[in-house]
Amino acid sequence: MMASLDAHLAGEGRAPAQRPYPAALLLSKNLGHSGKPLLPIERIPIDAPYDAGWCIKAAWEWWEKVYGDQVKIDFSPGSVVFRMRGLMWRMRMPRAHGTVGFFVDKDLQNQGLALAKVGGPPASVNMLCSVVGLTPDLAARLHDDEIALVVETFNRGYRAVLRLESLTGDDFFGQAINEYRSSIDSLLAASWPQARRTTASCAEMVFKGMLRKAGKRFPTSGKDGHDIPLLGFQVAAMTRVTFNVAALVAIHCSTDIRYIKEPATADNALLAHRSLLEILNTLRT
Repeated sequence: MMASLDAHLAGEGRAPAQRPYPAALLLSKNLGHSGKPLLPIERIPIDAPYDAGWCIKAAWEWWEKVYGDQVKIDFSPGSVVFRMRGLMWRMRMPRAHGTVGFFVDKDLQNQGLALAKVGGPPASVNMLCSVVGLTPDLAARLHDDEIALVVETFNRGYRAVLRLESLTGDDFFGQAINEYRSSIDSLLAASWPQARRTTASCAEMVFKGMLRKAGKRFPTSGKDGHDIPLLGFQVAAMTRVTFNVAALVAIHCSTDIRYIKEPATADNALLAHRSLLEILNTLRT
């Protein structure tokens, strides 16, 4: 039964993490379950009766056993990448609502306060806990300049990924988010040409989405169709924001890089990434 249900949901284009909840709803409806099938809060006791609630909990555990981490939902609005001690690090931005305080504590056990209570202190996040793979020993040994790098990356990245996520009203924006995620994966995989291409493509989709949503014409073919400074100037003229021209140039991916005729390096791939974050932050204004 579970394999059939899994195949049905896969046929609807749902990723593993998107299958347990609709499956629980289907099972609740067909089995006449009156409870809330949101989460498998309690594990199934061995001697549990085979009632509707038992079946729903068993379904949740089936997905956990079969797909493992793939059923975990990532609530982060996005990630950014920075280089420290010769390594590329992913910083996963937290999902925050309301008033949230951000701080730094080298003790990673101090993650902050996830949920605020009425009358109590506001929610808070330890920025170092957002660095994926950072160990307690390394966190304790970070120098002041490294702490400053983490804080600067967090502040720049947090605003940028929220801006990218907030763009709606045109299909280009969804493509931009996909290209951005691909650029992050490429940076972490040291695939510098792919990182350059996807970073530029993200900016291109953002600019074209804004222009098309406003009913403005823009180049769609040839070199001009992928010219980041050209598209950026069109958006700047329309929105009256002022982009850093050097950032637009750094994001642009030439045809030679796209066809691996010109080398793409860790330095220029990371510069393009940081420049994209700067452009997204500029759009916030």
